[in-house]
Amino acid sequence: MLCGLTPLAAQTAPKVLDSGVERPASAIFIGNSFFYYNNSLHNHVTRLVAADEPGYRLRATSVTISGSGANWHDVESYFRPDALGQYSFDDNNNVVFNKIDRLFDLAIMMDCSQCPIHPRLQSVFYEYSRKHSETVRRHRGPRVRRRNSGRLSLALRERATQGKPRWPGSPEPSCAKDC
Repeated sequence: MLCGLTPLAAQTAPKVLDSGVERPASAIFIGNSFFYYNNSLHNHVTRLVAADEPGYRLRATSVTISGSGANWHDVESYFRPDALGQYSFDDNNNVVFNKIDRLFDLAIMMDCSQCPIHPRLQSVFYEYSRKHSETVRRHRGPRVRRRNSGRLSLALRERATQGKPRWPGSPEPSCAKDC
């Protein structure tokens, strides 16, 4: 009877269960086609939020490059004043200029599916995870990392790992002291 439940028991539970941001007003999704297929993950997230709490508007921006790894993204440029999210469109396709106090409350990042485990790309994965996390922190946004296994793990470096790239269930990286 329990034959099909064994994989569930092997799943690692996230150690951090909230983002540390009480009511995020905005989020940026940085990644590749895993984020933008099927009407983009940011659209699904905003609709889930709206369904749970009508009237609550989460401004979400998706920055994706097909087939990319984290090192393809210039995350620093996404936080320039008026770089992203300056305007959007309402239900009647009218341009609405957004009043933005802070560009993004949350950053959700995705690397390529092989990068964390590939012999030649793993070091690039850790280098750019560190680099982009520092950029996000410098611009005051907590970081949420979508694991390539398909789970949305809340692994906020500031609260859970004191700046080290350690995600629930992941092996200790060789660069743990410096990451």
